[in-house]
Amino acid sequence: MMDLSDLIDRHAAFTPDKIAIRFAGRTLTYAALAARIAAAARALKSQLGIGRGDRVAILSTNHPDYLVLLYACARLGALLVPLNWRLAIPEQVFILSDVSVKALVVEESFAAVSPPLLEVLPDARVVGLDFAPAGGASFVALCWKARCSSWLRRRWRWPWHGQASA
Repeated sequence: MMDLSDLIDRHAAFTPDKIAIRFAGRTLTYAALAARIAAAARALKSQLGIGRGDRVAILSTNHPDYLVLLYACARLGALLVPLNWRLAIPEQVFILSDVSVKALVVEESFAAVSPPLLEVLPDARVVGLDFAPAGGASFVALCWKARCSSWLRRRWRWPWHGQASA
């Protein structure tokens, strides 16, 4: 059965070096994007227990890893629940309590908003998209921990976080 992430895998197979994303003066190829999606899906499943039908919320502005999360969730059969950062906290709380998310991914610029959101989600895990929140983990660390092959370790790049493999 195909899912949304298969489109990226197809592009990675046929045009691995073609640029898939341009963001903040940096680029990411289809091969690198596919590798990030695979690692993110492994991390969501192994580190956070995300599976078919689970929901992962994200509170972020535009960011390449927003797309990585979208495709990783699709690969697992999970749903990505985007939160509009312009909504008031009570509106975001209502959305989160209505959909009962298993994980909340937050961009650092919205870190101050996450405590009231997590109050309605006592069992949810918090993940920092571009930082390591108190009581949570960074998205980069989760994905890095979930890597499985030396090939991926040698070729892994996180250009938006200033981290790369050794």
